[in-house]
Amino acid sequence: MNRWLKILTAFSVGAVLLFAASPAESAFTLTLKETGQVDKTVVLAAGNVANITTVVFGDYSVNMVSRSSSPGVDPSTGQANLQHVDLNIQLNPAGAKGDLEIILTDNGYANALGNPVYFEGSLASSFISPGGKVTTTHSLNGVALIGPQVLTGVGSIDNTVVASPGGGATFAMSNDSFLHLTGIASSAQFTVTTQVSPVPAPAGLVLALTGMPVLAFGGWVRRRWLKKA
Repeated sequence: MNRWLKILTAFSVGAVLLFAASPAESAFTLTLKETGQVDKTVVLAAGNVANITTVVFGDYSVNMVSRSSSPGVDPSTGQANLQHVDLNIQLNPAGAKGDLEIILTDNGYANALGNPVYFEGSLASSFISPGGKVTTTHSLNGVALIGPQVLTGVGSIDNTVVASPGGGATFAMSNDSFLHLTGIASSAQFTVTTQVSPVPAPAGLVLALTGMPVLAFGGWVRRRWLKKA
């Protein structure tokens, strides 16, 4: 009876984790903010889909491609990632009343990469008009772990920390960028990437785990031999 109870309990726990990690519960969104404007939120498609967004918002014209590997990992890298690719922003001729804030977030990543993990955030710019500045932070489960990263021209910044995705069935990643532009029709083009990858196990631990079945079998043979003796 106890055996079947254990099997039923294990099945129930597995079912709970499966439904908790359902992609239907995930939310991949882009939010634009500027002082004096009503925030604009766009719901995007996850799963390595190229989300092309072109919109005039406040004093800015925004063109970008956004991606999320949610609910899993990018097969080409083995990492869970969240990315703005070639985000191109143009300041309207009248100039800006405030900085533009761009928030990309997804809370539907399956927590299957281990604990702890490597949490990496990068900012790369191919062009920023004179006097302009991009400032970015990267967050895991709502906690900013990397940043602020600041660029005022062509360049790149990449930082990695060891972090915990928590004990839930899913975790969330986000990046938050502020763009400051001055002058008429100034612009910026940059890429923001936030990603999580597994921390490799120490070689000694891998060898120990690999040898455990052999040791267990050896112990069983020894006990059987002593019993017969």
